[in-house]
Amino acid sequence: MEINSRVVRDIGFMDIKGDIIAFVGDELYAAAKELISNGCKRICLNLSQVPFINSSGIASLIVLNTKTNESGMTELWAYGLTPHFKKIFGMVGLTSYIKLYDGEEEILNMES
Repeated sequence: MEINSRVVRDIGFMDIKGDIIAFVGDELYAAAKELISNGCKRICLNLSQVPFINSSGIASLIVLNTKTNESGMTELWAYGLTPHFKKIFGMVGLTSYIKLYDGEEEILNMES
């Protein structure tokens, strides 16, 4: 898994490439923590280049949400999920914590 972080306005974007599986939680949180330290209160996960998320990866996203909230970040967003993973996120309750969008353009237009 590879993470490239960037800031657009006051939103931290984490462009993730590769599978989200076991043992990626520390990488996810390190990238989020850097964005938080740069003043981002909202972080958006770009999952459009993530072909696979297993149960350990789902657990890592849950932990990411918990840790970022404890660090003072207010919102965690995501886009780029396949219909299958949108369904999985809903089934495990992640959509209660991570707001899903269709794409980055929708988020940036909302913020204008």
